[in-house]
Amino acid sequence: LATGRSDLFGLVISEIANPYFPEIIRGYQAMAWNRGFDVLLCNTEYDRERTKAVMRKLRESDVRRRDCYLFGGPDHGFRTHSRWDSVGSL
Repeated sequence: LATGRSDLFGLVISEIANPYFPEIIRGYQAMAWNRGFDVLLCNTEYDRERTKAVMRKLRESDVRRRDCYLFGGPDHGFRTHSRWDSVGSL
């Protein structure tokens, strides 16, 4: 990482087995690949502490874009979060 910037986007999901996520993952990956980026996929298994830790690690690893798609389980609704780090116009 001589430039101090990675060629990775991080995608955080709450449960890989959830049938809602494969289409999101495929679309997200296609968008990233079309722009010359690879995707680092993280599964948090509905664990809030794991989600916080994963997002922190992605930030510390200088991943250029971090997106979070979460179903909070039976007690929580759907949430999204995005963070861009100077990737230019995508």
